[in-house]
Amino acid sequence: ATTAIATDLMARKNSHVFAIIGTGAQSEFLANSMTLVRDIIEVRYFDIDPVAMDKFENNMKSNPFTLVRCSDAEEAVRGADIVTTCTACKAHVDVLKDSWIRAGVHINGIGGDSAGKTELEFSILARSRIVVEYFDQCVIEGEIQRFSKEEAKGKVHAELHELIRGEKSGRGSKTDITL
Repeated sequence: ATTAIATDLMARKNSHVFAIIGTGAQSEFLANSMTLVRDIIEVRYFDIDPVAMDKFENNMKSNPFTLVRCSDAEEAVRGADIVTTCTACKAHVDVLKDSWIRAGVHINGIGGDSAGKTELEFSILARSRIVVEYFDQCVIEGEIQRFSKEEAKGKVHAELHELIRGEKSGRGSKTDITL
């Protein structure tokens, strides 16, 4: 639900292509939640575990969107309007590469959920308008943990509650990369 709220407040209104990296237990709920906030016509997906991809495909095949099974994360991400990473990697890894991310994309980086774990190439953060759920936690466990606390304060645009209350905007322009 939180990912859907963030997407609704940050993704371009004309977003139609959703990519998900990581097709574990949360992936089906994440894909379905995107259809509640955007007119999703295509879902691209990738996981390093082909069995997880098979399960995702089987469970999602009755949905009205087109499913596109991808051979790697880059194939899934290139051309997507909304990208969600939800992996179980336990280290600083580059699940998403900066060169794959075009202007206007919205990224939900929800798999970086412990100290020492990230999913995005660090240079993506410099290009992004960053909104976090809760700063004090995200600076320890989220993508911004690679900044010092002071650097992170300068880099983070808002906490999600500030968007929900209308105190700040999620997207400044159609070319913003939002995270």
